[in-house]
Amino acid sequence: MILQKLRGMLWVALFLVLQPSKVAVYAEEVLAKAVDSHEPRLRLDPLKVIYMTSWVAAHQSLRADIVKFIKASEINAVVIDVKDYSGTVSFDTGDPAIEQLRTEKIRCKDLQDFIQALHTHNIYVIARITVFQDPLYAIKFPSEAIQSKKHATTWQDFKGLAYIDPASKKFWKYIVCLSRACKTVGFDEINYDYIRFPTDGYISDMQFPLSLPQIEPIPDKQFVTFRAKGEVVMHTTKEAVSKDNDQFWVEISFKTIILQEFYKYLHQEVREKLSIPISGDLFGMTLTDHTDLNIGQVLEIAAPYFDYIAPMIYPSHYPSGFQGFKKPANYPYEIVSAVLKEGVRRLKRIGYPAHKLRPWLQDFNLGAIYDATKVNAQKKGVYDAGLRSWFIWNPSNKYLLDKYIISTLLSRKIKD
Repeated sequence: MILQKLRGMLWVALFLVLQPSKVAVYAEEVLAKAVDSHEPRLRLDPLKVIYMTSWVAAHQSLRADIVKFIKASEINAVVIDVKDYSGTVSFDTGDPAIEQLRTEKIRCKDLQDFIQALHTHNIYVIARITVFQDPLYAIKFPSEAIQSKKHATTWQDFKGLAYIDPASKKFWKYIVCLSRACKTVGFDEINYDYIRFPTDGYISDMQFPLSLPQIEPIPDKQFVTFRAKGEVVMHTTKEAVSKDNDQFWVEISFKTIILQEFYKYLHQEVREKLSIPISGDLFGMTLTDHTDLNIGQVLEIAAPYFDYIAPMIYPSHYPSGFQGFKKPANYPYEIVSAVLKEGVRRLKRIGYPAHKLRPWLQDFNLGAIYDATKVNAQKKGVYDAGLRSWFIWNPSNKYLLDKYIISTLLSRKIKD
């Protein structure tokens, strides 16, 4: 198996530049890995999910208001932070290894009871883990973190937040320990965010102590062409792809390979061994772009290892001119339907159904006022793309009922 029993990560650059045939074999493995269909403890379809911070989950009256809202609306699921952008673990995991790290700040002291109460209302409960963005772990283990070339210290983004080198297997084990604790307290699914390399900050100042001494552009890019029936063809130039008359290509890098190893590890250690569904958050642009966006994320690479891919397709986050719109935030239906249809097309081409996509939608004001009309326009875009389920991102956790009125009879029955 490629990537096993190798010392360090310097091999990756040589692997990509000098051994394209092995990359092709490795890419074929992407298409061969299908996610098993283990049953969650509570299964609802479709899933209409709202976000809850650990602070709200810890506050009796605030969370009671959210539950009251859910019962009166079309919502039937909630995703709760268990490790947020700060790296803080918000509940008592009961895991000695995590307790020894002292990353817990037990905000929600009765999390297990709260989850059980949600289940009595047939509400599906998802744990959200912010993965590689983890300044708390970086403080405790700076050798595992991305480093600054200039300052010889831990690198930070523009918000002052540190990231763990995605090749840190020590950190991977920590994430699995946390995932195991999430299942123990009763979560139905685990959602992984920030499963990527950083996007903001002084990118050129980053160096990766575990991935490579430093990441530099590779002269000979590798282009993976994903064909029908699992066929994979490697090209060294974009021109070669064009001559082959196939536009279904993705440019990959060693960042992609490192993240794939992490996805595979999660699938083996969490999905298979713990038998709990997992979902992975990707940038919305992964549905339409032909590169790894310089963060290592590629739709076709991630898809085999997660039950659900959750692209963050917030209209406000697309650049001016995207899909021909000067201000994409003003066109929620058009943006959502267009990008999801392309994502569905790409997934179907490698053998996955449309409903593997469960997108994140926007319920916050950025680029435009997101009232009920705009929120509902996004949902219509989801349905018109052939999908049924969605996440809603609202960092304030202030939800208005007129945006989530029950328009059809919503089944909340537990399916064994």
